[in-house]
Amino acid sequence: MRRALVPGALAGAGLCVLAVALASRMDPEPPPPAPAPVPEEFRVEARLDLVEDDGTFAFRVSGRTNLPHGTVLRARAFAVDRSASGPGEEDEEPLVWEDDETQPAVARLSTRGGRFSGEVCRFPRRPYSIPYRVRIEVRRDEQPPDLRPLLGDEEASGLAELRPADRAAFRSEILERRAEAGRDLDELEALFRDLRRELDRQRAAPDPDGWRFLEGAWRGRVAVLLRRNEERFELWCVFEERRAKMRLKGGGDCLLRTIEDAGAFLAGQGDRDGRLRERMAALGDFLEEARDEGGYGGGMDPEVFGPLLSAYEEAVARLPAARREALEGLLRLAPPLVRRKRAYAALSDVGFGLARLLDAPGPEAWDTHDRALAEFRSLAGLD
Repeated sequence: MRRALVPGALAGAGLCVLAVALASRMDPEPPPPAPAPVPEEFRVEARLDLVEDDGTFAFRVSGRTNLPHGTVLRARAFAVDRSASGPGEEDEEPLVWEDDETQPAVARLSTRGGRFSGEVCRFPRRPYSIPYRVRIEVRRDEQPPDLRPLLGDEEASGLAELRPADRAAFRSEILERRAEAGRDLDELEALFRDLRRELDRQRAAPDPDGWRFLEGAWRGRVAVLLRRNEERFELWCVFEERRAKMRLKGGGDCLLRTIEDAGAFLAGQGDRDGRLRERMAALGDFLEEARDEGGYGGGMDPEVFGPLLSAYEEAVARLPAARREALEGLLRLAPPLVRRKRAYAALSDVGFGLARLLDAPGPEAWDTHDRALAEFRSLAGLD
C-alpha cells in the first residue's frame, strides 16, 4: 500500500536543515593564529672592518640581531673627527655624501637567521688612518609588507667603530699625499706652459695639423689627471686633501676650457684673442694661488723667474758698483709673486739681506744674504 507523504513530516525535515544552517552560522569563527612573539626591545650588535680586496678598500659590517628574518637594514659609514670640537665632543661626516655612479650613499642589508653582513662602501685608494663609524638603522617604510606588523612602531639602531692604532700613520699619509697632489699640480702647470708656448708659436706660424695633434694629447693627459683626482676624499676632517681635490679639479676644468677657446681662436671663429689672453692670465693666477695655498714648494715658472733671478744675481756679484742694478733686479722679482705669499715672504728676507749687504758689506752680511737667496731659489724650484 502506497503511503502518502505527510506535509508535516516535510516541514519537520526543513526545520532540521534550517536549524543546522543557523547553528553553523552562529558558531564563532576560529581565532587567527597568534603572531610570533615580539621582543620587548630590538637589538643590533655590529662590527666594522676595513678590507683590502683587489687593490681597492672596502668597509664591511657584520653582526647579530633579534630582528625578524628578512628585515632590511640601512648601513652608512662615517669619518669621525674629534680634533675640531671641544673636550668630549666630536663631529662625523659620511664617507659617501650622495648616490653616484659607483655606489649608493646608504647600503641596504638583510637579516638572515639573526645575523647580517655586507659591504657598506668601497674606495680605490686606502682610507686615512682616522676613526670611522657605521650607523645601522631600521625604517618601517622600507620593510617587506609582512614584516611591518611584527616591527610595529619600534625603531632599532646600532653602531660600530673602527679606530686606527697609530696617529703616526695619519701624519705619514698626509705628507705622502701632499707630495702626490704637488706632483699633479706640477703636471697641470707644465701643460699650461706647453699651451702658452704653442699658442705663441701658432700665432707666429699657424700649423693646424700640429695644433690638432697637441690638443688631443693635452686633453688626454688632463682627463687622466682628473680621473685620478676623483679618487681623492672630500672629508672636512682631512681638509688638506679636500682642498687639493677642489683646486686640481678647478684647474683641470679651466685648462680644458682654455684649450677649447684656443682651438676656436686658431680656427678663426670670431675675435677670441682678447678673451683667450684673459683666460690664460686667470688660469696662471689660479695655479699660483693653488700652489701657495697648499704649501707646495717649487712650481715657479722658470721662463718668468729664471731670467729675473739671474739678472739679480749678476748685479749682486758686481757690488758695490752695481748697487742700483741689484735693487732694480730685486724689485722686478716682486710683481709675479703677488699670489705667492710664502715666496713673497722669502723674497723679503732676500731684500733684508741685500739692505744689510749694501749698508755694511762683510762676511756675515754676505752669509745672511746668500742663505736667504738659497732658500728663495729652493722654494721657487729653481735650484
